[in-house]
Amino acid sequence: MSLISRIPKNIDTSHEWIGDREYYMLNRKWNGASIRYNHCLPTAEISALDLSCNSFKVVAVLGHVGGKLSPRRDPQKPLPMASQRPGFFFWIPPNVTYFSWVEKVRALRYLEVQFDVEQLERILGNDLDFGRINRPSDPRHDSRIATCASLLANACLAGAEDKLYGNSLVAAFLAATHKELSREAASNESGLVPWQLRLAKSYIEEYFRQDISLAELANLTHLSQSRFARAFRISTGVPPYSWALRRRVEAAEHLLASTDIPVSEIAVQVGFADQSHLTKTFRRARGTTPAAWRRDQKK
Repeated sequence: MSLISRIPKNIDTSHEWIGDREYYMLNRKWNGASIRYNHCLPTAEISALDLSCNSFKVVAVLGHVGGKLSPRRDPQKPLPMASQRPGFFFWIPPNVTYFSWVEKVRALRYLEVQFDVEQLERILGNDLDFGRINRPSDPRHDSRIATCASLLANACLAGAEDKLYGNSLVAAFLAATHKELSREAASNESGLVPWQLRLAKSYIEEYFRQDISLAELANLTHLSQSRFARAFRISTGVPPYSWALRRRVEAAEHLLASTDIPVSEIAVQVGFADQSHLTKTFRRARGTTPAAWRRDQKK
């Protein structure tokens, strides 16, 4: 059965030829990301298509008929393939060459999710691993990501107009993809050695009220900034910036409980830009505002 027959007739698809592939495509935009659902019919026995672009991209393969897939960064060198099962994905940073390479494939369904770092920062916040996202990944399979990709594809096919639903699917897809990449990186790397961790913690403890740069901490431990950030997170479970924020919140708690200093002054004393910044961070960490927390302590 042709995969093209699975596209509902009432859905408006674009149709074009790219190289030796015939494409039927559906385009959507959710959560600032561009989503493209592709039905591809290669007409040559071996077909390669450059998927690179000037923004980040995740490609998730939904299924294929016949032959085999072999995504590559070098046309002459196949990448390790953990699985040919539908749902495998690969991560492509901006301006990195990555080929969709197929051999004797009669039909192919896949999803492209394209986005900028601003979308990732908005979705992931402090969890964003800048060092990892700028490296391409080998093809990987993960059941959560496969499920998210399938739901996104179905939303495209259904012509879903519910923005909240589409935005949520994209957020879940990117969060799951980023987590899988970070998990892979962490399993291949070690944390800080004891003297490096001790020195970094001591430095943060002394200067957490000030703006501490990643470069300062990296220089202390004789590591690159990206390597230090990854190693610190492996050792502590949180990024360096989050560790410093935690100390500011703890210092604010001490002053709230032991003094009558106004919250606005406490914010500046412990290193926050203003009361609003303290309140936002405090609420995220403790589930309440500094003023409410202070009242509860005095009951």
